[in-house]
Amino acid sequence: MVGSYLPQPEVKDDAGRNVLVDEILGSSFAVIGLDRDPSPHFDALSDALSIRCLTFGQSAAGATMLTDPTGTLQRWFAEHNAEFVIIRPDRFVFGAYTVGTIADASAELMAQLGQTTHS
Repeated sequence: MVGSYLPQPEVKDDAGRNVLVDEILGSSFAVIGLDRDPSPHFDALSDALSIRCLTFGQSAAGATMLTDPTGTLQRWFAEHNAEFVIIRPDRFVFGAYTVGTIADASAELMAQLGQTTHS
């Protein structure tokens, strides 16, 4: 999954509009959770990198909630045993994570970008 291109199905946003995933991601890094809100793990990076947190599937309080009527993203996550992915601005996958490894993801991203966070 790492280094692969993110599938681009049409999804429904919070307002019920049909849009391509690409239109939702923005121009910076994005973190996508499948039925899980990734935003608590990336609070420290939200200012530094303008990371966009998205959740596909069940509702989440902090992240933008999207649905995938085609099931494309659900199948893609399942094929790769991932629950979260970090997407680079060029739409390639930076990293894939599970609930057990997502806590390390923000530090890994900052290390790769040569930045540090302040707690």
